[in-house]
Amino acid sequence: MNRKLLFFSILFLSSLLGYGQNREIWEIQGNGTSSPFVNQIVTTEDNVVTIVFNNLLFIQTPDERADADISTSNGILVNISPSVNVQVGNRITVTGRVVEFNGMTQFQSSGLTVNILNNTNTPLPTPVELNDNFPAKTPTPLPSLEQVEGMLVSLPEAITTATTDFDGTTSIVAGSIRTFREPGQPFPGSSGLPVWDNNPERFTFRPTALGQPNLNDIPGGTSLSASGIINDNDDSYEIWPTIYQVATLPLPSPVREKTGNEITVASLNMLTLFDNEPAYEDRLEKFGLFITEQLHAPDILALQEVESLTVLNELIDVIEGIDPAIDYTAYLNVSSSGDFPINLGYLVRPVLNDVSITALGTNESLSIGGRTHDRPPLLLEGSFATNPITPIKVLNIHNRSLNGITGGNSNFVRTKRHEQAVSVARMARALQNENLIILGDFNAYEFSDGYVDVFNQIAGTPSLGAQFEIEPILDNPLITYVDLLPATERYSFIFSGNAQMLDHVLSTSLDGLAVTGLEFARGNSDYPRFYFDDPNTALRVSDHDAPVLYLQLDSVLGTPEIPFAAEGVISFPNPIALNDPIVINLATGEDQQLLLYQMDGKLIDQKNLGFIERGETILENPFSVETSGLFILRLKGFATDVSRLVLFAK
Repeated sequence: MNRKLLFFSILFLSSLLGYGQNREIWEIQGNGTSSPFVNQIVTTEDNVVTIVFNNLLFIQTPDERADADISTSNGILVNISPSVNVQVGNRITVTGRVVEFNGMTQFQSSGLTVNILNNTNTPLPTPVELNDNFPAKTPTPLPSLEQVEGMLVSLPEAITTATTDFDGTTSIVAGSIRTFREPGQPFPGSSGLPVWDNNPERFTFRPTALGQPNLNDIPGGTSLSASGIINDNDDSYEIWPTIYQVATLPLPSPVREKTGNEITVASLNMLTLFDNEPAYEDRLEKFGLFITEQLHAPDILALQEVESLTVLNELIDVIEGIDPAIDYTAYLNVSSSGDFPINLGYLVRPVLNDVSITALGTNESLSIGGRTHDRPPLLLEGSFATNPITPIKVLNIHNRSLNGITGGNSNFVRTKRHEQAVSVARMARALQNENLIILGDFNAYEFSDGYVDVFNQIAGTPSLGAQFEIEPILDNPLITYVDLLPATERYSFIFSGNAQMLDHVLSTSLDGLAVTGLEFARGNSDYPRFYFDDPNTALRVSDHDAPVLYLQLDSVLGTPEIPFAAEGVISFPNPIALNDPIVINLATGEDQQLLLYQMDGKLIDQKNLGFIERGETILENPFSVETSGLFILRLKGFATDVSRLVLFAK
């Protein structure tokens, strides 16, 4: 081969490999998700250094040379060795190999040449503003933030849409409105079924990427502002801030106190409350605080993911230690055991009479094999001592989760979720003429997820459509209470940066009861793991928030009578005055207490009677009240618990 031919051959090969190419940054970035110059050696001249941190620097085309194509970025990441000494504001020329790493176009450090053209503090390029219009709120062929990969951006206003991780990262959206899960399958979905756009406006805030302080204690819903750079992490876009400010979010307010003749029914997923976990005592204390402070001790509290009745009774001890006026009785059905015993249970205050529980659907099987209900719905039955008596039934459910709704096990997961929902709908039909409330962790949205519409199947309400069509079961649809909440409050759980409602309350038409409101006790789903280990706060006891339904009784609540292992009898003149006789007749001798409650269940006085013999004992009424009226007088021992309505006369 002659020299001339060799020269042109080398020149041709060099051009193929990119040697000698001088390209603007926006040419290197290209108008797709990866560079057209991958694995080629390219030179880019006279660009501005925008960020230097450890072995990373970012450079950007000066404003006067920036292209007008919104699909191409004017910034790029350069990996440097410690010997490269450049500063923000330098104008530099870079020659090196272009690579893609985790989706980010960049120059690799090996073989890199950096020439500093001046040491002056050149004005930096104008940052691109992220706002309500950018990034786009609908899917685009080229993700919005790919267009500004490696570029300076400003974020005048944003809101966190999830909790922060231990490293401070969190999902955010520009503007002031957080993102919610919406109906349908995630984009692109399936033809003929509802499709959710997957909220493409979300991106990640990573505060420590460029050396800023950590933010591991910031709740969802927090406002912030920032300036920084956009990084692509496997097509999950992140803002790496050079500066930021975070607003202070007020602590969550508790739900309102019940008023007048109201009673409350609530639900709480307890996030695997097991007595063998190292922080068990601390978790009991946190749950005690949450139930008393945030929930105001509901009259009926349906619980999910509890290990045993022993655990619930130990929780009651904690609650009574916080507020002795709160008196609960625990009920639990053991349906799961082994290493992960997540059972359903109840805590019930003594406003409810004749309490019993029954697990439903325990023997039902799936059409594809296996149990329909790993955690069978737990029916609680009781009555309020009104005149006439007001019965109530509460069905506590914890359906199969969404884990595996796509992927290799999806057919099983979808089938199980559908057949569970059908089963619960049949339970509702059998009880549809009763005062029935269905609540719990549905593990389903208030609309179709595009595969199975669990909520509307149970409720008997119209569906937007799903792969598994709703079966007509109920004669009359259940009453759904989600519409009682503002749109911004319709969530109980956060997943992948989106607020979503998994914990629901439904009912039949109620006789003798009127619904007066629905609220969520906050402080769980929005609050990070940072708070989980702090026993002195009610924050983050679980990953679910708790719905509370308020019900107004049509007539005045009287005295519940609670059956226990041994029967006790208490009688007295009615109305009663101080020192009037009280006759106690016990089946078993034991220590006893007399407790006096207001009609709203508030304990106002108590007397320790000491050991009372079996049989009849006559005592003097030890209570004096300031005003005449109705009260509840209660005799309580280990095996005896009897309450009577009493009228005090002055």
